[in-house]
Parts: sequence; C-alpha cells; structure tokens
Amino acid sequence: MAPKKKKKKGKKKKKEYDPPVYQIPIYEDPELVTPKVELTIRHAEMEIPNDAMTLKLTFLITAKIGRVAKAISKHHQESITDVIVCRDKYDPLEALSHEMTLEKCGITGPEANLFYDYLPFSYPLIG
Repeated sequence: MAPKKKKKKGKKKKKEYDPPVYQIPIYEDPELVTPKVELTIRHAEMEIPNDAMTLKLTFLITAKIGRVAKAISKHHQESITDVIVCRDKYDPLEALSHEMTLEKCGITGPEANLFYDYLPFSYPLIG
C-alpha cells in the first residue's frame, strides 16, 4: 500500500479587530462654557446699604444656593448658621432651597440681587 499523503492544513488568518468608529465630541470646559452671574448679596436688616454687609461674588449658574450660603458664612468668619437666602427682596416665606441651583431659581442673567438673614452661632460658656 502506498503511504497516504498528508494534507497541509491551511493557516487560518486572524481577524483584525476594528473598533467601531465613533464621532468623539470636542471637549468644552464647563468653566468657560457655563454662563456666570454676578451676585450682589445684601443683609436683609440693613436699610441703608453698607459695604461691610454687602458682598459681590461671581458664580456659575450651576452653583447651588448652599454654596452661596457657605460664602456668606465665610464672610462672617463662619460665626453664623441657618442662612436664609431670598431673591430680589427678603421674605422668609420665599426662601430659596439650598439644594436648588441658581439656574433653577431663575437666576440666569449677568447680574442678580440676593438678600440674606441668619441666626447667630454662639458657644455656651464652659464653667
């Protein structure tokens, strides 16, 4: 009997992996793209505008009211708590929630007026 011929196995070509082609969006820095608003923040009890109780701050419209309240607290060396922030006029019934952003409160323009009031924070004397 004649020896059997061995068939050469064809080498399988490996399939090259071609990742799907996606359109990668151009990165836009939120600090540059997001509109900013200049806030004039005054204490509600001051009838005569006082520079010591007036703040001028610039925030992104995506900043939360809690961040504005924290800035007011820092202005008072963090000696105040429960800062109540209102828009255009002070009315405790129309206080802005600290969880809302400036944009959700309707503050989107280049300038806005805010009024605030607070409770003083004191430590009891240790005797």
